[in-house]
Amino acid sequence: MNRTRATVVGMVHLGPLPGAANGEGGSIEGLIEQALNDTSLLNEGGFDAILIQNASDHPPTRLIDAASLAAYACIAREVRRTTTLQLGISVLKSDVQATFAIARSAGADFVRLKSYVGSEIGPEGTLEGCAAEAVRTRRTAGLESIEIWADAVQPTSRPAPQVSPLDLVRWSFEFGKADRVIITGDTLGGSIGMLHEVRSAVAGPLLLGGGVDSKTISAALEDWDGVIVGRYLRGGDLRAPIDPSRVAALRAAAGAR
Repeated sequence: MNRTRATVVGMVHLGPLPGAANGEGGSIEGLIEQALNDTSLLNEGGFDAILIQNASDHPPTRLIDAASLAAYACIAREVRRTTTLQLGISVLKSDVQATFAIARSAGADFVRLKSYVGSEIGPEGTLEGCAAEAVRTRRTAGLESIEIWADAVQPTSRPAPQVSPLDLVRWSFEFGKADRVIITGDTLGGSIGMLHEVRSAVAGPLLLGGGVDSKTISAALEDWDGVIVGRYLRGGDLRAPIDPSRVAALRAAAGAR
């Protein structure tokens, strides 16, 4: 398969939002400032895209609280003002309506939706695929220019038994009309194993959802159509700010791009 240059996506992980169960009562200005600081480092670090996610809202829920949605939209709009990189929005696992609403208000280029096809179990309970809702919402809202990046496999949920990674990837592309599909195993080795299983069977772009560092990024860029980097940039703690030294190390390891 002939592939174009791989995309490197940097995560902007938001602190607990107002309305989240663990919301700490901090100011929206503080959340914006942290997000803009991270965005600035990703801008300067040679990344191709930025993906915002509220992964710190715990315990996770199926749908985002109204106060959290409003805060997220404000933050995303400010991030959009400070970057010309491709911008993505991810809300919980797959709150479709909130995800597209924020993407529209922020002028985002893509959305990331987990729990996209099939059925899975996670901390939120049983999650059903949201592909039909996502495709319908994108069409009826006139947002066809926004790409859907769908997680076929990701480590914070477990798919129904007897469903293979290949099935989930195929379903995401063929039935879910995803533009790109993300695979993330429990380990980097697990992710690579799944890639080898599905690569020859599907034609769409496959992204690695996490697990790389400065030692593994170069090889990952040769095998995958895109790589998402988040935890490494924060020293393993999603609540920590991005470390400029880790951005520099990743950039050096990835080489001139």
